[in-house]
Amino acid sequence: MFLPKAQSDFDALVVLLNNTHGLGLDVGHILVLHDPKEDERNRREPRGFCSVDPNNTGAIRCAAAIEELRPEARIGILYHELGHIMLDAFESDESEVDVDEWCAHFAPEAGYTYMDTTYWRDLHKPVVAKSLQHVSRAFAQQVEDTK
Repeated sequence: MFLPKAQSDFDALVVLLNNTHGLGLDVGHILVLHDPKEDERNRREPRGFCSVDPNNTGAIRCAAAIEELRPEARIGILYHELGHIMLDAFESDESEVDVDEWCAHFAPEAGYTYMDTTYWRDLHKPVVAKSLQHVSRAFAQQVEDTK
C-alpha cells in the first residue's frame, strides 16, 4: 500500500536537504511503503512507526498510522529513518544515538527533537506516543513549501 502523505513528505525532505545541505540523494530512490508488520509493532509499541531493512535500504517500511500524524512528527520520523540509511546504521543502540546526532547536526534548522504526540490509530480512542521524533513547525513548513 502506498502512503501518500509520508512519501510526499519524504520526497520533499530529500529535495530540501539536497538543496540546502548537499545531501546527494536522488528523489524517488527510496520508497515509503506500508508494512503490516509495522502496524503490529505500532499496536504493541505506539512510538514504533517505521524501520529500514539493512538488506533493502531502498524502502522505509511504515505503519499506516504514520499518515495520521501531524507533519512535524511524520517528517521527524522520516528524517530519522533517512539518517539510518545515510549512516548505514542499523545494528545497535549506538546506531540510534549516531542517527540522532546526525539528524541534530546535519540540518540544525530542522529543530530535531523528541516530544509526546497523540494520534488516532483507530476510530475509537486516541493513542499517545511518548518521545517521538519531531522537527519544528517552521521546518515542516519548509518541507511543505518544497512540494
